[in-house]
This record gives sequence, C-alpha cells and structure tokens, in this order.
Amino acid sequence: MILKGGVQKVVVIARGLLSVATGKEGYFDYGGCLYPQGLVGDQILYFNHRDIVKVVFSGFHDDDDKMMVDNINQWYMESPYERTDVEKLVRERGAQDGGNSAEERRKRARVCEARSEKSAREREKAEKESKRAANEKNDRKIKKRRETVSSRRKISAKAKRKKLEKYANGDEIGEWIGKEQTATVYSIEGNVVGQYNTYIERIDDVVDALCNEITRLENENMQLSWDVLHIGSLINSLVNEIRTLCN
Repeated sequence: MILKGGVQKVVVIARGLLSVATGKEGYFDYGGCLYPQGLVGDQILYFNHRDIVKVVFSGFHDDDDKMMVDNINQWYMESPYERTDVEKLVRERGAQDGGNSAEERRKRARVCEARSEKSAREREKAEKESKRAANEKNDRKIKKRRETVSSRRKISAKAKRKKLEKYANGDEIGEWIGKEQTATVYSIEGNVVGQYNTYIERIDDVVDALCNEITRLENENMQLSWDVLHIGSLINSLVNEIRTLCN
C-alpha cells in the first residue's frame, strides 16, 4: 500500500499496536515496513487506516483473518486508549525539530536511506552467494556424471562392439556355411554393430551437453563472484557513509 505523502510501498506486518509515540499510550491501526527492503532493525512504521491512499495488494484472507479483525475492532471499542493521530503527531514533531538545522534533518534522512540500502544490498549479496554455492554443487555433480558416462558407458559400449566385430569375422562363425552364416554376419555387422555406433554417438552428444552445462555454470559463477565483490564494495562504502553522517 501507499501512504499519504509517500511514494514507496509499505507492507503491513502488525495490527492494533500500542505505542507511546506521543508521550502517552495510544494505538495505531497498523504497523508496517518498507517494500522491498523489509523490516530493518526495529524501524516499524506506525499508521492508521485513514493514512492509506492506495492498496496495491490485499493479500490472503480467510475466516481466521476475519475473526482477528473483529476481535481488534472490539478491542478498539472497549479500550481505554485513543487512536493516535498520525498527522497531528507529524506536525508536533515538526515543531519540536524546528530548532534543528535543515542540514541535520538531511543527514538523518540520508542515514535512514543508507541503512535501508545497506540492508537491501546485504540481502542481494547473500542471494548471489547462495546461487553461487548451488552452482558449485551442481557443477560437481555434473562433472561426476560426465566421467561416469564418458569413462564407463562409452568404454563398455566400444568393448562390446569390438567383441561382436571379432566374433563376426572370427573362426567360430567361419565354420558356418550357407545363408544362415551370411545372414548372421550381415545382422551383426549391419544391425547390431551399427546400433552400437549410434549408441556411442549419442553418448558423445550427452557428454557434449554435460560439458556445455559445466561451462555455463562456471561462467555464471565468475559473474556472480564479480557481483559479490562489487556489492561488497558498495556495502563497505555505505557503512563508511553512515559512520561519517553519525559522527
């Protein structure tokens, strides 16, 4: 959802919150966090239903949710506390900050932005590191499969083909005469050996495909490693900026 005076999306993470934001206890309809940054530390945004100008996505609703809303509304009616007026609170805080310079307000705003950006970058870095680790795991598996296909199955197929060729041209089958001998030799050399040749070619195709996937994963991990280093440098710069602004 979008709140009054804002442009960034906010996600509701709590409802019916008590707070002492005004110096006395009062409640807010909702507690939320920025999207897509999520909850950063304990920086919860407090607001009421009247502060919402646009609902972007309403999320999941069921009977349990309806019961919870009914319970919260019942608590509102029976509660000794009052709903905190967000606009009034903002005006009061603005008056309190009147003695602060525009530069100090700018610094505070930038610190919040930098912390939010730092959290987003840290999540992005963690996602890329996770992807890189998954690629490395898949790379090891595929290399093992390639060795199995190339060394075992291909060698076994070649050995069987050679044995059949030797049998077809050997003395044992040479003792035969007539049409059966000719048909058998033709079947072995033309059909069986030919099928083994096709099978070996398909093994080569599989090995080529596995090699291509290994290369793709390794290239992707090179890019991910560069991304992780780049994001790490951005995080380091943000940490230094936050430290400088807070001095």
